[in-house]
This record gives sequence, structure tokens and C-alpha cells, in this order.
Amino acid sequence: MNDSILFAQTNSDESLLRRSHLGPLPDVIQGNNGRIWRRQLAARLALSDSHLSQLLNELAAKGRLERRQDGREAEYILTDAGRRLAVAWSVRQASELAHDALPVADQLASLPEVLESAPVAPPRAQR
Repeated sequence: MNDSILFAQTNSDESLLRRSHLGPLPDVIQGNNGRIWRRQLAARLALSDSHLSQLLNELAAKGRLERRQDGREAEYILTDAGRRLAVAWSVRQASELAHDALPVADQLASLPEVLESAPVAPPRAQR
């Protein structure tokens, strides 16, 4: 793939990932073997029907999803670019979780020092 095309897709993915409702959508589809029926997706995401349609149409227009109609139901399949977007979402989520966990890790690391300096109460006398 041409470097300039890959760069444009990466920048486009960044703007997609910043949208809170749009980011997890490819990840949910990826978690379902890269394809999902619209009704399944609607059941998994807390989005209105019109908002879900808007997001799916946007991802399809940007080449992240392929839509296949089967009667009254539509199936959505991740493209290669959609799979990269799902991976980017997962990496971003893991990074945010790790960042949030750093203060806790720092506190746990200092726990032995805190315990060593803590006063020890004398044992209680038994009656």
C-alpha cells in the first residue's frame, strides 16, 4: 500500500477514534469474528437506531466496513482498514487503562515502606 494512502487512513482513524461512540464499534465487530448482523450490534451497543445507522454508514463510506444486505437484515464485515481501526481502539483502551493504573502501582510499590514505618500496637491481653 502506498505510504501516503496509509498515512491518510491513519489520520482518518485518529479522528474516528476520538469519537466516543464510534471507537468501540469496530472492536465489537472484530470480537464477533469480524462480522456482525445489525440487530446483534444494536443489542450490544447502547445507541439509538438512527445514531447506529449514522455510524455504520460513516464507517462504510470511509472503507472500514462492508455492508451486505440479506432481505431486511444487513450484515457488516470489517475490511482490512476496519481491522486496523479495531486494533488501534484496543491499543488506545489498554494504554488508557495502564495510565490510570500508574498511581495505584506507585502506591503499591511504596506499601512495604509504609508498613515498616507504621507503629505496631501491643498485643491485647486475653481475659
